[in-house]
Amino acid sequence: MMSDRLDLAMEKPTATLPPRRRPALKPPSIAVAFLTFFAFTFAFNFFTSSLNDFSFPCPFASSSSQPQVDISRILRHLRIFDRIVDYHNGNRHASGTGYDASAQYVERILGQDSCDVLERQEFDAPYWKQLEPANVSLVVGSARTRMERWEDAVIQLEEGRDFELVHGPSAQWVNASVVQLDGLGCKLARKLILNLPGYEVWDKVIIVERPSLEFMKGRGRGGGGDTAFGCSLNDVIYAAFAYGAKGLVITNGEHDGAGLWPLKGMQDVEWKDSGVDRLPKLPVLSTSYSVGQLLRNDALISLNSSASVDVIKTFNLLCTWEPSAAVASNDTETLVIGAHLDSVATGPGIVDNASGSAAILEWLRALKKAGWWSKGGQGKLEDGGVLPAERRIVWAWWGAEELGLVGSQYFASKSVEPLNVVAAINVDMIASPNGVPRIVNASSAPVDSVIAPSQKIQKRFETEFRLVKESWERADSGMFNSDDWSFLEAGVPTGGLLNGASKLKTQSQREVYGGMANAQFDPCWHRGCDTFENVNVSLLKLMSRVGFNNVQYLAKKKDLKKWLWNGRND
Repeated sequence: MMSDRLDLAMEKPTATLPPRRRPALKPPSIAVAFLTFFAFTFAFNFFTSSLNDFSFPCPFASSSSQPQVDISRILRHLRIFDRIVDYHNGNRHASGTGYDASAQYVERILGQDSCDVLERQEFDAPYWKQLEPANVSLVVGSARTRMERWEDAVIQLEEGRDFELVHGPSAQWVNASVVQLDGLGCKLARKLILNLPGYEVWDKVIIVERPSLEFMKGRGRGGGGDTAFGCSLNDVIYAAFAYGAKGLVITNGEHDGAGLWPLKGMQDVEWKDSGVDRLPKLPVLSTSYSVGQLLRNDALISLNSSASVDVIKTFNLLCTWEPSAAVASNDTETLVIGAHLDSVATGPGIVDNASGSAAILEWLRALKKAGWWSKGGQGKLEDGGVLPAERRIVWAWWGAEELGLVGSQYFASKSVEPLNVVAAINVDMIASPNGVPRIVNASSAPVDSVIAPSQKIQKRFETEFRLVKESWERADSGMFNSDDWSFLEAGVPTGGLLNGASKLKTQSQREVYGGMANAQFDPCWHRGCDTFENVNVSLLKLMSRVGFNNVQYLAKKKDLKKWLWNGRND
């Protein structure tokens, strides 16, 4: 049956159809083809780069000249740092094995082919450790009131709210009397040494008010009449100890807010490898403004504290990109890009400051991958762009920042002049969970002469924020709060990025940036909860993008020093 049907089908006459005529296609014009190619390339780059790429792509540039930073790689670094603390007592502090393990991880990522010189710059650092909670009480009122109603006259202070033990050895005071003095600078140190009238401190506790930023700006070259240049807090402590003082109390001023003196556990930014003789010989406390008022009204103070002060050995991790030997000279300009690698002893420090450390590690990798550098001299980009011939870049992971900026201070004292460091970038806390995009305010630099060139770097950061259509604000370079201070104090133009730590977000900031008003920028700052879960990924992405773009701009800038100091914003 099947074969019969096939036969019939084969016998059925078929008509021959003429070929279908198709309209002739005109070749597209060159303009249309160009626009189509441009639109396709732009769309492809935009949608693919928006996921992982922090740079704005140009469809006409070669792929090798397009530095691209992958957020997933930064997050991967942060996860590893977070895991490291699980095996190292919950922290990456400069005194422990967690810091060394963190440095080993960075070294492993860099390998042998990411630096001309990869080294550990070793130094000594003062390490203060509080062994037990401190007990502080005041006896207030007149002498007669104290005798008649002793229990009512005693006020027990709360550590962390009313006071903090800041530095120094163990001590026990019982109803010590106080003496109020002015300032923390060289004048105070000299008056103590000279034992001038009104500055007799034997067997007393010295009270001074927390210095203002304007006062601290006198620390640098060309400072004011009561400058602290060469006179750190420890100089005052040493002079006070020499003349029999029991201790030093730094009280908040009326306008300092509720936060206590921020330098807990360090206190010697003038350390610079000084040695054991410079270790503080008496305890230092910080108090709130209200406690300070009580002390100024002749209150007596008692203290029972347990602490240790030692010298430890630690290091900075430095990766240097050198110019080729043919062009290297004393005029080679060095750009330093740094972030501190250590944490406090009380937590993992993933936001503070594994976030900055991971970011600059990935910036380095991205520039290397894009051909900006090759071992033995800078790489040549395929589009013809090159780093300036005499440009050195130092990628730095600072040690002992949490002990008083010791690592960056050491580098600044030993390397700024020999390496001809002309600019520095500091990245510290760029993933705060309730943070705000912030740029270091160059106007707050401790050295007046360095304000104008630092403003050039600041304005470049502001330009990068505008290019990505994001808001930002300026934040003062706090007194020794981060490593940018070390370079500013050394006269090096410096810029920095941060998101905030213990201060509270205002309602107006919430309206612009979101988050929670009247809550800390980072509630886990210097605490055990500063883990990977504390990371603000969207803020990390924004800050990394802005920072990376500015680093590219500065790294490629010819005659960087001249540009910074010539006063023009070109």
